[in-house]
Amino acid sequence: MDRVHIRLLGGFVLEHRGRPLPPIPGVGRSLLAYLATYSGRRHTRELLAGTFWPEEPEAAARRRLSQALWQLQTALQDIAGASDLITTTVADISIEEDALWLDVAQFDALLAVSTSRGDMQSEIADLTAAVDLYRGEFMEGFYDPWADPERVRLGASYLDCLWRLVSLHKSGADYDTSLAFARRVTLHDPLREEAHREVMRLCFLLGRSTEALSQYDRCAQVLRQELGTDPDLETRQLRANIAELRDKGDRPFAPSAGAPLLARAADVPMVGRDPERRQLLRRFEETLAGRGGVVMVEGSSGVGKTRLLDETAEDAQWRGLTVMRVECREDEPS
Repeated sequence: MDRVHIRLLGGFVLEHRGRPLPPIPGVGRSLLAYLATYSGRRHTRELLAGTFWPEEPEAAARRRLSQALWQLQTALQDIAGASDLITTTVADISIEEDALWLDVAQFDALLAVSTSRGDMQSEIADLTAAVDLYRGEFMEGFYDPWADPERVRLGASYLDCLWRLVSLHKSGADYDTSLAFARRVTLHDPLREEAHREVMRLCFLLGRSTEALSQYDRCAQVLRQELGTDPDLETRQLRANIAELRDKGDRPFAPSAGAPLLARAADVPMVGRDPERRQLLRRFEETLAGRGGVVMVEGSSGVGKTRLLDETAEDAQWRGLTVMRVECREDEPS
């Protein structure tokens, strides 16, 4: 069956067989959007009249509802498969869930199934498809009061979706893609300092320290303009850390970018430990993906075990992992 497609993310678009249809005039458009959003439910005429014309007396509101419904049905009657889209009775009006394709419903379904995925790539595919559907705010440009709760809910879900994609791509060491999604978070929610910090970290991991510092400047500017405040201490410390490492020509180990391996301690390069360090990085990424484990580093005294762990601890911190350090010493002989 050639179902009518309705897109409510980013405005209102009515499509049939891949082609946009002429706009529905008047309140009929908002009425169709409401019925589609809450399809599968039976809405009393009294409820609909009160929702769309709350200031009108009940009798007048019900007449306006009948007129809007007539306009809507007239606009749909020449579309194949749409003549029976809306079911009406003397008491109520409804649309069956399987009578149309709705981008909001598809968005919600993709988010729901993504949480049950057993592998990272499938989850990434579902979430990417969901963000592709989100072309803008729910009913953007049509600010009916009934749409406000859905606008808030879907906007929050979109942000959660983007943030999860940042984490998933970072887990797989795909820092470029992770950075692209992190930037989208800052565009959608520019007051979210956590997202600005993540952009800074990812830029630095990719060897783009100047971009990382520019991101701090953008963060500081929007906070001053919108809230009259400066970035918080964590953001300022991150900026100072990146600036210091850039001036030293240093950066965390990122083998995917082919960067030189430089040490923190005494500014002396650590050499001969690339394979071991790469193995530890893979375990970090598996941990971020939910597959943690235990690694034992062993060797004779003086071969550099502590130095290796110091370096990889910093690698872990730049990737958003929390590092806890505990030291144990052998008992003194009696």
